[in-house]
Amino acid sequence: MNIKWLKTFILAAQHENFRITAEKLFLTQPTVTFQIKQLENEVGAQLFRREGRNVFLTLEGEHFLKHALALTEQYETAVQAMHTLQKGYHSTLTLATSPLVATTHLTFILRRFMHDYPHIEVIVKVMESSQIEEALLQNTIDIGFSRQGAFHRFTEQYILSEDPVVMIVPHDGYDWESGPLINYEAIFESLPLITHNHPEYWDALLSDIYARYSLKTMVVSQVSTTKHFIEEGLGFSFLPHIAVRRELAEGRLLLVDHHPFKLPKTRTYLLTHHPTASARLFADFTTALMT
Repeated sequence: MNIKWLKTFILAAQHENFRITAEKLFLTQPTVTFQIKQLENEVGAQLFRREGRNVFLTLEGEHFLKHALALTEQYETAVQAMHTLQKGYHSTLTLATSPLVATTHLTFILRRFMHDYPHIEVIVKVMESSQIEEALLQNTIDIGFSRQGAFHRFTEQYILSEDPVVMIVPHDGYDWESGPLINYEAIFESLPLITHNHPEYWDALLSDIYARYSLKTMVVSQVSTTKHFIEEGLGFSFLPHIAVRRELAEGRLLLVDHHPFKLPKTRTYLLTHHPTASARLFADFTTALMT
């Protein structure tokens, strides 16, 4: 069965219009009509019915669409496998990582893993921690690095590291050793608190803060943006220490350690769900390296 005909059929089913299908595929409309007709002859059924300029799937067409999608997916998987083999890889590992883990732990892990297992092709997808477990359950990734623990009972999780949360404020221009002690109460009065840049600790922390202070807040969903905003004097926040080590060392941010709050620790998790052989190998390698 001609894969090009199948792809033409799938696109025509999505757009319900042969002219648009032809434009998308850079073909002429008669070519699209010919390919659909050839496919109908091969499967022995009418796949579309015409109504004016539009076309609609018949009952047979709706049934065949499911098989066409599966066939093209299998074909693409096979082609990708051949390309992988030709590049010298024996298998592929697709991992997802939160933005924070991507810029902290992951570079160290990948450098070691790719050195020890050069025959495994690694594909990295960066996504929010809240999306990683769902991607695992849908089998679109093999393994995940998340800042949020698992919810599904069949998801395996491993704690790779723990890191304290610290109070971070804009730099005041003073040298760290000679500058005055930072007045945290003045910070609460003068700057908005940037919140919800981490998936786990904010609800409990805000309850504690609101019990003591009345202040303005600003929701920012990513740590990297939060750090930039703090550098620019737009607010302050409570962040994992690992996320701000470089900025603190370079004198771009300040850490406040004199405050009344008992701050939590954050964790980095490795998540798997029915892991492939490559994913299991990677999980074992990573846990041995990090724990």
